[in-house]
Amino acid sequence: MRTLLLTVVALIAFAANSVLARLGLTTGEIGPWTFSIVRVLSGAIVLTFLVSRRNGLMQSTRCGSWDGSIALLVYAAFFSYAYLSLPAGTGALILFAMVQVTMVGAGLFLGERLSPLQWLGSALAMGGLVYLLTPSIEPPEPIGAMAMGLAGIGWGVHSLLGRKDLAEQTPTEKTAGNFVRAALIVVLLSEICSDRHVVQLYRS
Repeated sequence: MRTLLLTVVALIAFAANSVLARLGLTTGEIGPWTFSIVRVLSGAIVLTFLVSRRNGLMQSTRCGSWDGSIALLVYAAFFSYAYLSLPAGTGALILFAMVQVTMVGAGLFLGERLSPLQWLGSALAMGGLVYLLTPSIEPPEPIGAMAMGLAGIGWGVHSLLGRKDLAEQTPTEKTAGNFVRAALIVVLLSEICSDRHVVQLYRS
C-alpha cells in the first residue's frame, strides 16, 4: 500500500511538473536555457542541504556520478525546449511513454522478465503514444515531440543508473550528487549558450 501511495504521489508530481513548466515558459518571461539552469541549480542547493545535514557537506558532494548527471541534464534541457511548442498534456504523454520504453527496453535487454501488470502498463503507455502520433488526429509539433522524446530517454537512463550501488549511497544522496554535477556543467555551458542563440537554432 505504501509503495502504491508513493507511486501515485510521484506520478502527480511528475504531471504537475509538466503543467508548471509549460506555464512558466509560455509567457516568454524566461527562456528555456535559463529555466533549465534555475531548475538544476535550485535542485542542487536544496538536495545538498538535505544530505549535508546528515552526512556533512563534503561527503554529500562525493555522491552521484557524472553519467547520471549528464542524463539528468539531457532530461532537464530538452524538457524545457520541448515546451516551447508542446501543450502540457501532449508533452507529459510523450515523456511518460519514452521513460517507460527506455526502462522496459533496458530491462528486457538485460534479461529481466515483466509481470502481466507491468506488460499492461507498458502497453497502455505505448498505446497512448501511438494514438497521439496517428495521422487521424493533429500530430504534435515534430521538433518539440523529438525534444521531449530525448528528455524521456534522459530521465529513463537517469533512473536506471540510480539503481546502481544503492548499498553505498541512498537514492537521495545519489540524486543530490547528480544535481551538483549537473549544476557545474550548466554553469560552464552558460558561457557559450544563451536562450537567444539556442532558441534560434531550435526554431530554424
